[in-house]
Amino acid sequence: MKIYFLENQYPYWGWHQVLLEIVNELRNKYRAEVIHQKGGFLKIEKFNHNLSDCELLIHDEEADILKAIHWGETRSQLLDLFINRNKKEDTILITQYYNIFPRSFDPSIYNFKIKNTTYYTFNPKCNYDYYYHQRKLLETIKPNDFVDQMFFLFTTGRPLGFQLRDVGIVTPPTHALSIDSYCEMAINYKMGLAVAGVAEVNFREIEYMAIGLPLIRMEYMTQLDPPLIPNHHYIAIDRSEFPWDMYADREGGPQYVEAYKKRFYEVKDDKEFLSFVSKNAREYYVNYCSPINRVNHVLKSLNL
Repeated sequence: MKIYFLENQYPYWGWHQVLLEIVNELRNKYRAEVIHQKGGFLKIEKFNHNLSDCELLIHDEEADILKAIHWGETRSQLLDLFINRNKKEDTILITQYYNIFPRSFDPSIYNFKIKNTTYYTFNPKCNYDYYYHQRKLLETIKPNDFVDQMFFLFTTGRPLGFQLRDVGIVTPPTHALSIDSYCEMAINYKMGLAVAGVAEVNFREIEYMAIGLPLIRMEYMTQLDPPLIPNHHYIAIDRSEFPWDMYADREGGPQYVEAYKKRFYEVKDDKEFLSFVSKNAREYYVNYCSPINRVNHVLKSLNL
């Protein structure tokens, strides 16, 4: 078995750590050969593919079976490699499903398997469990003192965030924060807002789940593995009256603002419901996204 792994040379995101853990696990389990490079693109001549740092390619040379992970935000030529081979034994895991495929897409048109993935927290060096336990303490000693808004800080263009700030139900702007200061601030709010960015699924959703902050967002189009259940793992804005379009979710507008306002005021003082969502989301995080379980979950999805 050969594993093709491009290591990021700059400060890295959560799934860079997960890729590293997977590589080490497969090397130990199968005595796999690791084809490694740090920075740039890893040129794989055999498959005519430039591997990026959001991808991992695994080749069982003896059986000629390919398995891959793509945590990128847009379509990659890695998918074309699987389409051209179209072998039923091959499997690719993809996160941002509806950034890549249209709503009508039927994966059964291909012989190979396309599966969803989980997602992860933003910074692998941050101790999210610490902030989870701090949040639980606040629920015990100051249950009535949470900020009566949705926590949401952002640096990239999310017009809906500004619109919800204008009506007073989202965190006011602040100076740039470290990840620890960000989490320390977040745990003081009643809930955390998520809005689509470059892609539909974001790190912040998993961060909220990790620190025990109930998540509110537009109902997912892209499903994780396993799916997040509306109003069980997160507080859902019903999508039935809205376009199947993450860019529309991000741009917002009066209809979106009213929907978020309505849902926020419906649940903001329902401590039992908020606790229920927080508990379920935290359990999901621990089972599928936390450092102790995430590698085993990915390898099980890949049948490795």
